[in-house]
Amino acid sequence: MEAKVSEVLENILGLMALEGSFEVTEGPEEVLVSIETNDAGRLIGFKGETLDALQFLVSLIANREAGENFKRVVVDVAGWRKSKEGDLERRARSWADEVLESG
Repeated sequence: MEAKVSEVLENILGLMALEGSFEVTEGPEEVLVSIETNDAGRLIGFKGETLDALQFLVSLIANREAGENFKRVVVDVAGWRKSKEGDLERRARSWADEVLESG
């Protein structure tokens, strides 16, 4: 699966004329992709819409022949998804603290 994901990404990034590098890490249930590029904004898009579409396409193509060996593909660009997860965790903690303080 790792090789297929790499092949798909190379093709898509080439068609988009984007320069950069990526790392693919395959786990038991998912494949994580981390992309580094100077043109991250083009890959992320408005509120991550382009990144979500890229992730969907890579997952769809890479898993086309996987059958029961389907693995979730998670694509991140310049740590954008990870930072959004951190923002969400901080907000949730803040809201929980407000609820506890208001009794």
